Amino acid sequence: TAPRVFLLNPLPPPNRSNEPPSVVLLAPADAPYHDGDPVVLTASASDADGAVAMVQFSAGSQVLGSVARPPYSLVWSNVPAGTHTLSATAFDHLG
Repeated sequence: TAPRVFLLNPLPPPNRSNEPPSVVLLAPADAPYHDGDPVVLTASASDADGAVAMVQFSAGSQVLGSVARPPYSLVWSNVPAGTHTLSATAFDHLG
């Protein structure tokens, strides 16, 4: 029998660069929330030359979690009081 080959982290073909995926944080709305309210984070992501592997959600430097398949949505529970800077980062099939 022929050997099986699995490409877990494929490299781009020679002389071809990998374009990073794009991501847009769609929610939450810029509005006040009450203490104890869960906050739903939602993002849209795409990759012009490959596939989106995951979207990571953060509050400042704290990673809240990641989602591997669309819809890219995460519920943030036990949100501490204060003002938070939220972000989403997309990673493609090449990392």
